[in-house]
Amino acid sequence: MRHQIKLLLLTLLLLASSDSVWAQFTFVTNTDNTIAITGYNGDGGEVSIPCKINGLLVTSIGSYAFSDQLGLTNVTISYGIVSIGQGGFEDCINLAGASIPNSITKLEIMHSHTVLALPM
Repeated sequence: MRHQIKLLLLTLLLLASSDSVWAQFTFVTNTDNTIAITGYNGDGGEVSIPCKINGLLVTSIGSYAFSDQLGLTNVTISYGIVSIGQGGFEDCINLAGASIPNSITKLEIMHSHTVLALPM
């Protein structure tokens, strides 16, 4: 019985933490039932962009989704995300590092001060 209660509490904790992670992103569901992240309202620091939200695959980061996020210091983009829209991380002047998977096939950069290194 104790084991079952511990398992239930752990499951609830994991579900709650997943929801709180998703809560820092604004997003839309595309017509193909994938997710496009359209904004970020978290505290900054190190941010991991998930591969799924509400059970749907995250496939893109929209234009200006993370622009002007001064508190953002490091970003990890999950494998499966294939595109980053124009200005996706524009003016994130404290962004010191980014982990970008080789699933990214489209990166729109318009401004010369927006720099992200793609894996080779």
